[in-house]
Amino acid sequence: MKSPIGSFVSSAVIVVCACAVTPRLSAQDVKAQPSSPEATRKSNVSLDECPFTKPPVPTFTPPGLETVGAPSGGFYFGTPKLSAYLYFGPVGMGEKIAWFIPQAKAAQAEHRLRPALSISLKRLDAPAPVVVTDGNASWSSMPAWWPWFIGSGVDFPTRGCWEITGRLDGETLRFVYQVH
Repeated sequence: MKSPIGSFVSSAVIVVCACAVTPRLSAQDVKAQPSSPEATRKSNVSLDECPFTKPPVPTFTPPGLETVGAPSGGFYFGTPKLSAYLYFGPVGMGEKIAWFIPQAKAAQAEHRLRPALSISLKRLDAPAPVVVTDGNASWSSMPAWWPWFIGSGVDFPTRGCWEITGRLDGETLRFVYQVH
């Protein structure tokens, strides 16, 4: 029988390994939206004041992950219909994001249908075009007892304070990362 600590460490390794095989977005995969006041608006947020997303209180766990728990180094954020695993504090310019949906919907993964996830990146601390992608998301699950999730990778164009918005099946999830 595995100890709770052993299960926790195994879970952390699984998410890291699964996300490591997910393709990342390159400059050819993303398209900048046409410049508009909204797309290039300068926020009143400075990089030092970046309101990066912090763990919710009380702790949130997506449905189906109650027995797995959150790997060390981050936390789950979102709603039962769409959530993500986020890292504590600042992140690098290339990051993996694991997205979770109810397991009933994850049946699409059994048929290997590409998830219809849309991700947009909007800089909050300086003018910049909004970057939108609809690709490079794939289903992941390993080993068999781990619930299905959607792995995606993003390359932030610059360092700064970025709002990430994920959209899938009519659900929207927004969070903020400080990118170093």
